[in-house]
Amino acid sequence: MGDELGVGEWYKAKRKSGKQWVPSYVEYIDENRCIGCGLCVKVCVGNCYEMKMVPEREVTVAINGKQRTLAVKKIAILVNSDNCMGDCHCHKICPVDGAAMVCMQAEDNLLYKLEKSRRFR
Repeated sequence: MGDELGVGEWYKAKRKSGKQWVPSYVEYIDENRCIGCGLCVKVCVGNCYEMKMVPEREVTVAINGKQRTLAVKKIAILVNSDNCMGDCHCHKICPVDGAAMVCMQAEDNLLYKLEKSRRFR
């Protein structure tokens, strides 16, 4: 169990509509967009995130289409990305327009990692 797929192959499922679903895994959190609400920590089934205290700073982001400047004292950090289930709950619940976390579909994720490894050789 778990070894039946080859490299570059991903579990895929069909939605009720018949469209294909491919998991999207978290790659990183944009610290300049995180407002420290902690909602991602609460909804993440894989315990990928923790909250971290930071020196207070102002962050300007769009929330519901309106620019807001907020005083931020803590941010979410990615501590266990290998546990990501690819369900995007964190991305969907983030109040920041476009979300603070950057997720990639499994297929894009493989290409991203290959490209990244080539850049650092």
